[in-house]
Amino acid sequence: MAATTQSGRLAPGGFRPTGRWLAVLFTALFAAVAGAQNRPVSSIVVDGQRVHPTTILVQYSPRVTAAEAAAAFAAADSRVVRELQFASRWAVLELKRDASRPVAGQEGKALRDRIQKLRASGLFDSVEPDQLGQLALVPSDSFYIDGTLWGLRNVGQQGGVPGADIDAARAWDITTGSTNVIVGVIDSGIRYTHVDLAAQMWRNPGEIAGDGIDNDNNGYRDDVFGINAVTGTGDPNDDNGHGTHVAGIIAAAANNGQPHVGVAWNVRLMALKATDAQGNPLASAVAACVDYAIAKGVKVLNCSFEFGSGPQILKDAFTRAQQKGILVITSAGNSGLDIARFPVYPAAFALPAPIGVPLDNIIAVAALDRFDALDPASNYGTNGVHLGAPGVSIMSTYNTADNSYTVLNNVGTSMAAAHVSGVAALIFSLTNTMTYTEARNRILLTTTPVPALAGRTVTGGRVNAYRALTTGADGILEIAVKPSSGTTLLAGATATLIVSVNDLQPVTNATVIGTIPGIFTNQVFLNNGLAPDTIAGDNLHAFSFTAPAVATNLTLTLSVFATGKTNFTGTFTYRTETIPPNNNFASAAKVPDGGGVVFGDNTFGTLEFGEPVHAEVGNVANSVWWNWAPTNNGAVLVDTAGSSFDTVVAVYTGNALASLTLIAATNDVGVVRQGFVSFVASGGTTYRIAVASAATNSVGQIRLRVQFNGVPDTTAPTVAITNIVSGTFSV
Repeated sequence: MAATTQSGRLAPGGFRPTGRWLAVLFTALFAAVAGAQNRPVSSIVVDGQRVHPTTILVQYSPRVTAAEAAAAFAAADSRVVRELQFASRWAVLELKRDASRPVAGQEGKALRDRIQKLRASGLFDSVEPDQLGQLALVPSDSFYIDGTLWGLRNVGQQGGVPGADIDAARAWDITTGSTNVIVGVIDSGIRYTHVDLAAQMWRNPGEIAGDGIDNDNNGYRDDVFGINAVTGTGDPNDDNGHGTHVAGIIAAAANNGQPHVGVAWNVRLMALKATDAQGNPLASAVAACVDYAIAKGVKVLNCSFEFGSGPQILKDAFTRAQQKGILVITSAGNSGLDIARFPVYPAAFALPAPIGVPLDNIIAVAALDRFDALDPASNYGTNGVHLGAPGVSIMSTYNTADNSYTVLNNVGTSMAAAHVSGVAALIFSLTNTMTYTEARNRILLTTTPVPALAGRTVTGGRVNAYRALTTGADGILEIAVKPSSGTTLLAGATATLIVSVNDLQPVTNATVIGTIPGIFTNQVFLNNGLAPDTIAGDNLHAFSFTAPAVATNLTLTLSVFATGKTNFTGTFTYRTETIPPNNNFASAAKVPDGGGVVFGDNTFGTLEFGEPVHAEVGNVANSVWWNWAPTNNGAVLVDTAGSSFDTVVAVYTGNALASLTLIAATNDVGVVRQGFVSFVASGGTTYRIAVASAATNSVGQIRLRVQFNGVPDTTAPTVAITNIVSGTFSV
């Protein structure tokens, strides 16, 4: 059988000139704590605060002296290095000189244990860690200062929602990255001579630039900044622009007199070119890039591309990346589809078989705009797309010149993924012992809830860099359920609930018990490797049930127990909906002859073969149909005010789908966000009314009104449901 090579997709862009430069820079330096034996001060994060890893502050209770507390100090491996003056009764403690230093990665636990022993003695009014502060760190780069980079700092510029960003400013007070962290960008290459990227590039320590020799014997000559896996050469220069744009979002330099700045200033970028000049990734080239990244110690792989199927060569490559501890951040895709139903890869490799593998080192990212709305073109999915990030109207570096910048359109999830890759790079900069599992949990368990992502992504939230950096294991269980709360389930079908149990790291000794009244009671979720569970003894617990055959609301109550952890109890809501009885033209529902208000739902509606493109909306989806046969003549208004999503309305005449005559059609109208049409009706004529979604990620319940001499309704109540997926709207 002849071998074939699969191609994926990227998107092109244009050029936008630079802005002005400002110069404001604050840096932070920390002094050593007394008694720290002249070692450099480091920090850990405990309960959301940066603290010294070994120093403890105590306040003696009245009439308690240092001598009387000596036994308590010894039991806590502590010694007094200073007592504060002026009768404050405060003392500074350090580890005893003969005490063992905490094991790497266990500093937080060791500090908590010492604090607990001191508190248990009853000799102190207060026992607390010694917190570390830092001067506010603000980059001077003009795109950040003037608000162009809204994804890093959104203060409402251009009408955006203040705070609808990744919380970069506070994150930078924790870290701006480490040169030990390498981010591989599998894309169209990187213009490595760009003024905002040249200093950020990874450099191959085993290669001598320009000598034409494969010095490190890896098959590529002069692979100083990465590789071009399409041509098999060591020059990954960008001939498309997409990869340079992505790279700038992740790690453009700060405070260098240039306008742009990335999420992680001090990490290194590896250019892994896997596309041709038109932006078509080749599966074989992507696989080669993954293997190169593995060999060179990459921590994070950014994959802002999509394939329409899951080639085995890619499945194998990303499985190897998982085995080597690499976190993969990938775009969810820009087709406006649920990737569980219409999978794209590598994002869908995170899904269960047979669609995916699944691979738990993959995070798929949806695109949000500056209003915290889900980009209509962004893919989504409560079983496959994990979270959202800024991805619309994003300025970044470009490949047309060494000082070029632009905003790319129609590639929103590519830029959203890049923001999350930058956050992942910051997380890996915290410690050399960071695992991909902990980094992934830090990202997914700390998102900021966003209404537009509820019932559309696994977490229902936007990435939050600050929270991801400052979270820590605290004994409080973090519970996530797939599909997420707010999801609509297909009535009468088998639904599988998967509960993830974490306390930053996976918790593998938990018991999960769930109840949905009328469906199941006190059901122990499986973690024995038997279907629907997949791996015995991990942190994922599963249970399958048959959803009610009718449309209804469900409430899942979960109780989770684990030794050494605080028990968890919480509720998650779902809704069931049937396939619409009026899903097809031939099975249209009826509107009363005299007009009136009728209700429906298009969540599981489909487009039929040969169906018109309603209102000329290119990505129209999930249509349902009504027939109306008035007995009188007159002006009539048809509207959907009060529906729960962004509707498209079209009215036709004709007796067959393939031969309809358009009478009227519309999409949005002003701020109402719902369509209406007016026309003169003829008695005895049957009108075919289609109501559809303006995008496939916007579905729900429908309120359809047909009224003689009606006027647009701006006061109709919104249908009360639990999964409004298009954000807030006015009616």
